Amino acid sequence: MAKEILIFESAREVIKADRICKKNAIFVTVVPLPEEYSSECGMGLVIEIDSSVVVGELLASNKISAKSYPYESK
Repeated sequence: MAKEILIFESAREVIKADRICKKNAIFVTVVPLPEEYSSECGMGLVIEIDSSVVVGELLASNKISAKSYPYESK
């Protein structure tokens, strides 16, 4: 299944987004950022591409911004 990685500005936002998703029964995984992405916090959130719209709405309603990119685990 296709996945995306969400990149945030801070570790606090990653943790908050993780909690919000899990509270709403959305499977997510916190991962260290791959080398090709840069961020201050060095962590990202991996989600299934099928849940990206719902996750985007949840994050927006909680005033959390993230950039998304295709993700392939290595």
